[in-house]
Amino acid sequence: MDRSRGASANIKDGIEGGDDDTGLMATDREAFIDISPGVDALPVHLCSRLPILLFFLDGMTLPNATFLRSDQLTVLISGFSTSRLPLLRSLASSYTSSPSIAAVLIFWFNPHTPSQTLSKALDLPSSSATLISLIRHPSSSLNARFLPCRQIRTRAVAVCDDDIDLPPPSLEFAFKIWRFDPARLMGFFARSHNLDLDRRSWIYTVHPDRFLMVLTKFMILGTQYLHRYSWALEYREMRAAVDRMRNCEDILMNFVVAHEAGVGPTLVEARSMV
Repeated sequence: MDRSRGASANIKDGIEGGDDDTGLMATDREAFIDISPGVDALPVHLCSRLPILLFFLDGMTLPNATFLRSDQLTVLISGFSTSRLPLLRSLASSYTSSPSIAAVLIFWFNPHTPSQTLSKALDLPSSSATLISLIRHPSSSLNARFLPCRQIRTRAVAVCDDDIDLPPPSLEFAFKIWRFDPARLMGFFARSHNLDLDRRSWIYTVHPDRFLMVLTKFMILGTQYLHRYSWALEYREMRAAVDRMRNCEDILMNFVVAHEAGVGPTLVEARSMV
C-alpha cells in the first residue's frame, strides 16, 4: 500500500497519506485511564447465564493459520477497576454487534474482585453473552495483555483499553485496512520521540507531524505476534523490563512487530471516538 515497506503509514478518511515516519496524531480524541493489568493467567470463561468454564492457555504452540478465521477478528479488552464495569459491559456488547467481530475477551487484571461481582456486573443479553468471555489474571504484569489463549480463533486481534468506544464504521474500516497489509500493526493513537535539550535525553511524546508507534488504547495486529511477544526467548529481557517498570508494553509490541516483519505501523484516524 505505501511506497516504502519499512515506513510508517497514515490513513485518514479512507485515503492513504504519510511518507516515511510521518502521520497525523489522534491526541484530541484520546481516552484517559491507563490500566495496570496482571500476569501469566489461568483463563476463566464467564458467560452470564452459564456455569463458569475453565479454558487453558495454548502454551508456546503457534496455532495453524489455516484454521484461524481471516474474515473476523477477536477483541481483547483490558479491565481493572470495578467502577468501570458498567462501561466495560456496554463496550463489550457494542463490539459484538459488528459483523467483523468473532469474539470479545475481557482480560480482568484485578485479582481481588469477587467472581460474583464480575458475574453480576457483566450479566449480558443472551444474544451477546455467547461471544463474550472473561479471562482472569492473578497478578499485575502488563505483558499479560498479549498472552495468547485458545479462545482466539482469528488471524487478527484488536487490543484495546476499557474506555475506548470505537464507532462501528471506524472499526470496519480499520480492519479492512489491516487486511491489506497484515504484517503491520494498525492503530488510532500514536506516539513519537523527541530530544529534550534541557535534560539531554530522548523523551516519549506526541508530535504534530510524525509518529513512530501506535498505542494499545486500540491496535489491530496479527495473532502470531501475541505468541512471539509472550514466548520468544529473544524478548525475555525486554519483557522483564516491562515488569520492572510496569510500563512500556506498547513500545515493546511495536518493537516486536518491527523486528519480526521489518515494517512500521499504520495510523488510522476515526471521525469520532470516546
